Amino acid sequence: MRMVNRNRGLCMLGAAAFGVCALVNVASANPSDVTTEKGGSVIILPKVVWDGTRDTIIQIANINNLPAQARCFYIDGGPLNPNLPPGPTNPQLWNETDFNIFLTKQQPTQWVASLGRRVGVDSFKTAGYGIDPGLIPPVRRGFTGELKCVQVDDSDIPVRGNSLKGEATLRRFDGDVSKYNAIALRGNNDPNAEVNANPNQLNLDWTQLNGVGQYSACPNTLIFDHIAYEAPDLVVDQIGNCDPRCYGGTNNGLACANTSECGGGKCLSCPVTTNLTLVPCDEDIENQVPSSSTVQFAIWDEFERRFSSSVTVNCWLSAELNQIHPNAFSFSTLGTFSAHTRITPNPGAPGVLGVAEETRRDNSNQLPSVFFSAVAAYNLEGEGNRFDGSGVTDTIVLPTP
Repeated sequence: MRMVNRNRGLCMLGAAAFGVCALVNVASANPSDVTTEKGGSVIILPKVVWDGTRDTIIQIANINNLPAQARCFYIDGGPLNPNLPPGPTNPQLWNETDFNIFLTKQQPTQWVASLGRRVGVDSFKTAGYGIDPGLIPPVRRGFTGELKCVQVDDSDIPVRGNSLKGEATLRRFDGDVSKYNAIALRGNNDPNAEVNANPNQLNLDWTQLNGVGQYSACPNTLIFDHIAYEAPDLVVDQIGNCDPRCYGGTNNGLACANTSECGGGKCLSCPVTTNLTLVPCDEDIENQVPSSSTVQFAIWDEFERRFSSSVTVNCWLSAELNQIHPNAFSFSTLGTFSAHTRITPNPGAPGVLGVAEETRRDNSNQLPSVFFSAVAAYNLEGEGNRFDGSGVTDTIVLPTP
């Protein structure tokens, strides 16, 4: 087992007018498509968190009847100053830590991000119980980033065995959990598939039209159906208490009739909010070059009125919709409870992958500044692919073993 901690330098995030983002594919009849329901040769967990209030349980399984090895990379997308939002004056770290795991046939394994996993010391019912896959390092407190695992052989050279499947559970310390599937890039095991001079470069160019490509091409368009930001929750209102209260401001948690009473906050009734996490498909880990992608959003409300937006993603982006733009996705702007969004990278820009998390609230708690809340994560659908649609070949370049 080999573990290396590399400081890969800094990267920056920028956002342009109306912004939003979104993410990935579900299972498809086309075996080359990115998937969340089949095994892959590369699996990506775009959102791994250990911030003191939430931790991440990681589950990875070998779904085949032969042993499988994987080379995994934690990539820290947290900002240089964790007390401030990321931006041009507060770039993201892009620190990378890698490790290897070995799985016997049909073996699942699991660990908690904050703890990692030691070898041979786990007791029954603990987070690290089961056959040890190897030494797994813990992430630092304050970690916010992604985990990427690539199937490899005994020499750490990538192989296209499609043996890996994974899940992540974001666990809040009050017991609430939010779970999503790993995004899997399928490997083309056709003997006629292209071979690179550099075996550690993975070309994401396998499509139905390009039968000699190596790994699944990232989606060309991402489809994102969501509740309008801060729309009142009509379901919770019928089973809980959604009397208007101040969210934020000096009167946070107090009953209100309008926003002017909230001292800088908003007067809302059980608002539904959504957080989006995006990572670029293209990633050069070996040469320490952060990838950047500007994506465009076309948003339709329930009356088919169209809005537009954009955001630039460097390294890793995770933000509430109103942080990307304060109005573009809001209930007050859209005027409808839900919206349909299509996300397309600029011509020539890398594709993006990721997940969304929706938070719902209940005002039933008698403590004025405390709200019950629950978070649910979900994968988004993709349409088309970057290679056929835009001629883009995203690549993942791994460090030399």
